[in-house]
Amino acid sequence: MNLLHAIILGVIQGITEWLPVSSSGHLVIAQNLFSLGSEVVFDLWLHIATLLVIFTVFRKDIISILRAVLTWDSKSKEFKWGLYVLLANIPILVVGFFLRNYISTLFASTTVVGVALLFTATILFVSEKRTIPHEVNFKNSIVTGIFQAMAIVPGISRSGTTISSGLLQGISKQDAAKFSFLMAIPAFIGAGILKAGEISAGMFSLPYLIGFLTALIVGYFSLKLLLRIIEQKKLHYFAYYCAILGVIVLILF
Repeated sequence: MNLLHAIILGVIQGITEWLPVSSSGHLVIAQNLFSLGSEVVFDLWLHIATLLVIFTVFRKDIISILRAVLTWDSKSKEFKWGLYVLLANIPILVVGFFLRNYISTLFASTTVVGVALLFTATILFVSEKRTIPHEVNFKNSIVTGIFQAMAIVPGISRSGTTISSGLLQGISKQDAAKFSFLMAIPAFIGAGILKAGEISAGMFSLPYLIGFLTALIVGYFSLKLLLRIIEQKKLHYFAYYCAILGVIVLILF
């Protein structure tokens, strides 16, 4: 991987990991257009960058949840959120374990990406129609986890579908966004651990480090931007983008 290659992939990952447009779908499209393949070591760096962005933006919430869990403050909202975050990751754990070989074949199909982008567009557009908020609970944490598991398919946005599923279930936009990103932590840690066994001695080469820093910086500002967009109820803008891109992919590829 050369320096330019790493920067391009870092920018793509940094933008699309947070904005609800599917990072995996865009990487598949980039690979088909420019023959940009992503290596295992670089994928691991991207997972680390993703986690650092979440820890930075939601550091107060993470500390509060950890404190509640460590002190076993079972009546607190923070303790319950810690439990719900773990519950929400059960579906992706099951899907990843039993379908891991099949999932890898999906990344070779631009048709899958095109259809999945249209699905993402639909749920983004529909989700903003709900306006009556309530608290995160056992049931909707599992449902949101199912949508996270669906986002293993390239073209289905993890952030877009999990936030939208929360909104559709009546969770407030602030809590839906926060829960979406907090529940990503165990998923990304698990994926990173699986990839860690395949790393090479070149992990600290300049292209990898530059790509990591690119994804980290771009990702931070992308996440902050998304939180502002959610607050302003403008998720449907990304629905139009995903719909147009999905149609283009289906026609041209």
